[in-house]
Amino acid sequence: MKLFSLLILFSLSALAQDMRAQRVEAFFRDQAKVVQTPELEAVLAAGEIVVVKGELRDNGGSLVDALGVPGKVTLSEERWITFLREGRDVRLLVLHELLRMAGINDDNYLMSRHMIPHSRVAVEARPYCDLRVASTRLEEKTKRMSGEGFGRPPGDGELNVMGVTTLRVAQENAMTDLNEKCRAKGFSDGVVVESSYSSMSRKNTNGFIRNETKVVVEGLCIKKVSVRRSKNQQKAEACEKAMLCSDLLSAGAIAPLQDEDALELEKTTARWRCL
Repeated sequence: MKLFSLLILFSLSALAQDMRAQRVEAFFRDQAKVVQTPELEAVLAAGEIVVVKGELRDNGGSLVDALGVPGKVTLSEERWITFLREGRDVRLLVLHELLRMAGINDDNYLMSRHMIPHSRVAVEARPYCDLRVASTRLEEKTKRMSGEGFGRPPGDGELNVMGVTTLRVAQENAMTDLNEKCRAKGFSDGVVVESSYSSMSRKNTNGFIRNETKVVVEGLCIKKVSVRRSKNQQKAEACEKAMLCSDLLSAGAIAPLQDEDALELEKTTARWRCL
């Protein structure tokens, strides 16, 4: 009975998480309908929306809420659920990511800020202005390891077993072995295969002849560790975001900040001594 109850709880939890991701995607698509051009509509229809848990970072290590690349946008589930709850006007951000999905450079919203008329800026909504600063960065650590795998056909040579060659079976077993060894050492963020080689042998065990294919896979085990960012790196992110927010305000691309957000912008600028 307890096991059955746990299974139900796990199922309900997984369903709730899936619904959150669907809610985020639906929100993004709804906002896109307001700002997209026919060309961008086609880009979104042919593209992919991925919703992930946890933080998103760009190539420089800065925290971001979305990552748009040609044909794809990745959204932070937690952040976009927060936008929904806070009633944020994220149309400019959505348009920014749509342009990136189309392969168009929109750094600092230089194009998107002119594509939403000032008269359509939602003054009743809470404007989007990202001032988060990452105090840490993710650093990749690697460790060289090897894995072994074996394949045994029912007869001589590279015979097919249910449509899969013994060499393929040995390769799959070697990769499984390598992945397990990596995880056992705490390297659970991936494996990069550098080389592999195979050999065949024939063994005589108590009068029984057995053919065996052996594959050895050598590669790099990967794990990402959190490392403290320098004060200069944190300041660069903070000031870049504060200046962008102020710039968008001056340009009328976003509505005036509410008191809480205006105070946060003022505190960020003062704390990091942004010019």
